[in-house]
Amino acid sequence: MEKHASIDIGTNSTRLLIVERRGKGKLSPLLHEERITRLGEGLGKSGELAPASMERVIDAVLEYNEIISANHIRQVRIVATSAVRDARNRSLFLDALSERTGRTCHVISGAEEARLTYLGVFSDFPADTNAIVIDVGGGSTEYIVATGGVMHTKISIDIGSRRLSERFFASDPVTDTEFDAFQKYVRAQLAPKLENFPRETFLGIAVGGTASTLAQVQSSLAESLFEQIHLMEITRNKLIQMVADFRSRTIEQRRKIVGLNPKRADVILAGAAILAESLEMLNLSAITVSLRDLLFGVLLTDDL
Repeated sequence: MEKHASIDIGTNSTRLLIVERRGKGKLSPLLHEERITRLGEGLGKSGELAPASMERVIDAVLEYNEIISANHIRQVRIVATSAVRDARNRSLFLDALSERTGRTCHVISGAEEARLTYLGVFSDFPADTNAIVIDVGGGSTEYIVATGGVMHTKISIDIGSRRLSERFFASDPVTDTEFDAFQKYVRAQLAPKLENFPRETFLGIAVGGTASTLAQVQSSLAESLFEQIHLMEITRNKLIQMVADFRSRTIEQRRKIVGLNPKRADVILAGAAILAESLEMLNLSAITVSLRDLLFGVLLTDDL
C-alpha cells in the first residue's frame, strides 16, 4: 500500500500524519505525531512570528523529515494556518522553512482550512450526516455546517486558544475579572456569526488539538490513542465541569492533570471555554471528537 504524509503548522502545534491509501478516498492512519511549537506566541502584540517560535517549528519539521524518510514516503503536503497567514513576516518564515527542511508550505485561508477539515471529517461519517463541525485552534476557530453530505456554511473567527490566552489571561490562576472579560468577548464574536446556524437534529463534531486533549482528559489517558479517542462523546455539562476545573488551577497544577499535555496547560482553559461557549450558543448538548480533520483533508484534495 502507498504511504502519504501531511503536516499542519498551526498557531500552537505542528502535527504530522502518516496514512496508507487504500483505494480512492480511503485513508488508514498509521502514525500521529504532535509537537507543541507555539508559533503564534507573542504574535498578537508584535504582529510578527518570533525567531524562537520559527526555530521550534523548523526543528519539528526536521524531526518529521526523519520519520518520513524512515517510512519511505515521497508525497508530503504541508499547510500553515492562522499564525502564518496573520504574520507580517510570514515570507521570512516560509523561506527559512523551505531552505532548512526542503519542504514547501502552503498557507491556507480560514475558509480553505474549513473546507479541508470538512473533507477529513466526512471521510469517516456517512455522507448524509447533518453536522456542525467545530475546530478550536490556537489562533482561530472554524465552524462548518453540512446537510445531506453538502457543506453549505463555513466560517473562521479569530478566537483561538493561544490568541485569547495571551490577550486576556495575565494572572495565574486566572481571575474572575479576566475570565468574565474573556467570556464576554467570545460571546460578542460568536453571536453575529452563529445566530443563523441550525439548532436542531444536528450532530456536533469537534476536531483539533483542543478537542483531542479534552477527550484524553475525560478518559484519563496518559497518551493519545486513536482508537480510544476517535468518536468519543463529551457532553456539554462535562465540558463545563472541565472549564471550571481548569479555572481553579494554576498552570503548574494543570500540567499534572492526566491526559493533558503539559505544554498545553497554558492554553487549554481558553480552548475548552471557547468550545463550551460554542455548544451553548448552538444549543448542542454534546460533541463527538473526531481525529480525522485537516490533516486528512489535505490528503483528500487535488487543489494543493
